[in-house]
Amino acid sequence: MLRKIRSRITYSNVIASLALFIALGGGAYAAIKIPKNSVGTSQLKSNAVISSKVKNGSLLKGDFKAGQLPRGPKGDKGDKGDKGDTGTVDTSNFYTKGESDGRFTAKETSGVVNVPTTGTTTLLTHGSVTFTATCADEGGVPNDFRIRVAAASSEANSRLGRAADDFNLSGGPIELENSVSSVQMVRQFTGAVVTPTQAFNVLVTRGVYRDGNPNCFAGVTVVP
Repeated sequence: MLRKIRSRITYSNVIASLALFIALGGGAYAAIKIPKNSVGTSQLKSNAVISSKVKNGSLLKGDFKAGQLPRGPKGDKGDKGDKGDTGTVDTSNFYTKGESDGRFTAKETSGVVNVPTTGTTTLLTHGSVTFTATCADEGGVPNDFRIRVAAASSEANSRLGRAADDFNLSGGPIELENSVSSVQMVRQFTGAVVTPTQAFNVLVTRGVYRDGNPNCFAGVTVVP
């Protein structure tokens, strides 16, 4: 009998039996010897914990990542806050009415002045600078009228500058512009006047046949 058993024992049988014994014994040992709270995330397989293994109501908001929990309903509108204290306004950089008007309205103007064909007509004197105009009937059918506008300053080193030229106003009346026409015509130019005691911008208007009548007219406006 013993001889028959020995004849049936092979190396593979012995190894298999030994492996089974170790597996059963090791599992039982693990079930008995694993300390409390010794199983962590590294011992769990992916997706090992499912919904049925989690106690309802046991998870907190902090157990979820941002955006995993659905947004709750919008809350009620809060109460109106208390009225704040009355503020103060810094008026140190404010303009007075006169200062404000002075920035946007003419400082001085001659209005539209009719210029006769005789003599020289003074349009406007502003500080040391005087603007004048003359008119000439040059004949023809219908008549050609020529209007000239000049300026002079009583101070040395006084000039009037425009976009493309400038004039020395210190040597007497200097012709700034002249125009001629046999029909109604209006021209204008702007310039900057600088003298030792003042500086201002100026708008000069001139024309002929105002209202269709044979005449000349001109005007000067000092602007900020």
